Amino acid sequence: MIFLLYSFIFFLVGFLFCNQVNIKKSNYVFLFFAVVLFWGLSYYEAVDTPGYIDKYNYDIQAFPGHIDGQFEIGYTLLAMLFKTLKLDYWVFQFVVFAFEILLIIKGLREFYDDKEMMCILPLLFFIYPSNLAAFRQGIAISIFIYALHYIYDDNPKRSLWYFLFIILASFFHQSAVFLLLVYFARFGKRFLSRDWALLSILIVGDIIWLNSGSLISQLDYLIPFFRSDILDMGDKYANMMEVENFDTYGIAKVFEMNLTVVFFTFFCKKDKDNELMRFNMLMYVLIGLLLGGILAHRLTYYWTILYYVCFIRGIMAIFKRFDFSMGAYIIIAAYMSWFFLFKSGLLELDYIFLFGY
Repeated sequence: MIFLLYSFIFFLVGFLFCNQVNIKKSNYVFLFFAVVLFWGLSYYEAVDTPGYIDKYNYDIQAFPGHIDGQFEIGYTLLAMLFKTLKLDYWVFQFVVFAFEILLIIKGLREFYDDKEMMCILPLLFFIYPSNLAAFRQGIAISIFIYALHYIYDDNPKRSLWYFLFIILASFFHQSAVFLLLVYFARFGKRFLSRDWALLSILIVGDIIWLNSGSLISQLDYLIPFFRSDILDMGDKYANMMEVENFDTYGIAKVFEMNLTVVFFTFFCKKDKDNELMRFNMLMYVLIGLLLGGILAHRLTYYWTILYYVCFIRGIMAIFKRFDFSMGAYIIIAAYMSWFFLFKSGLLELDYIFLFGY
């Protein structure tokens, strides 16, 4: 019940913020702490969660102890720092999650003004804990979102900062190296600005999905490639393969993605920022439609927040044409509550504080 009550109040406050004429810094501060305190201090039930807690409590040592080699060096050194300070796991998770949300907010502000941000940030309430579900990757995701704006920087030298941030992200989750390829989206501006091109790609993805997804799980064949003393991805994902079944999306999810692409493509303004967001939206949609499987599922994590930003902006753009913007906020909030609270079963779970873990 606490999930339902808290999200209702959170969405209500967001609705009031979205209607304000003058956005204050205190609005951002409130939303930041409302998200971080609720999710950052909770035991988020995910496949990886018990492993992270046990790893921190029993395997991670304080400096100058043994550096455990199972996880990436960036995560391990960060965890060792907190162990050296004799801090419990809940402090570690809370501080890291707070830093992630801060990077996400600062990254999105590079693309949207304060008025738009006050509509976007509250409606992402159920999306934020996806970073908790993939702790190490969550750090990489937040760095990626923060670094995105450097891709379209008019100064080529400044745009190279994107590479540096992604290299940093790869020290927390090695899959982030794939994000280096996103930089080259800056050379596809003309293509990304053409509505028909994006629609054609979507149709191809839908056709493959309708034909039983002939490419489903193909990315999983890459797992053995990474099996080595340094990049032992196979063992890390083995437990997830045993307990989770990643298959094609259902018809409702595919319908949602189609609406997102159509609305965001045809009803949002066309500028360089939205062109880059178009690319990120397509990455989420195409990986989901064409591939599937555990690695594809994990890759979509990088674009989940950005995809839902496009989802929110697309729906609000079309309702704005009918002078019904606030109605769009209510509809999106209701949809997110239905999908994550009721359909995904979050309402049936108990809210558990991390204290004591």
